[in-house]
Amino acid sequence: MRRARDIIGLPIICVRSGKQAGTVKDLLLGSDWQAEALLLETKHWFSEVTCIEWNDILALGEDAVTIETEEVIRPLESCAFEGKAR
Repeated sequence: MRRARDIIGLPIICVRSGKQAGTVKDLLLGSDWQAEALLLETKHWFSEVTCIEWNDILALGEDAVTIETEEVIRPLESCAFEGKAR
């Protein structure tokens, strides 16, 4: 089991392009205290908040989080996870 503080700050790498797609800012937890999504750092003051749903993560390593494509990065409002306020 990984601690949240070990995941926050990790780069998010897109496997298909090999580029860094962002940085983990925080974890979003469901009602059962399980991680359901990663919140990404915003690049600008008025940027849209984005997240990656937990099932879209390919691997969570010591040095990075990997995803298949940047298409799995979605606005927070469109992420469908259990802990989301409705």
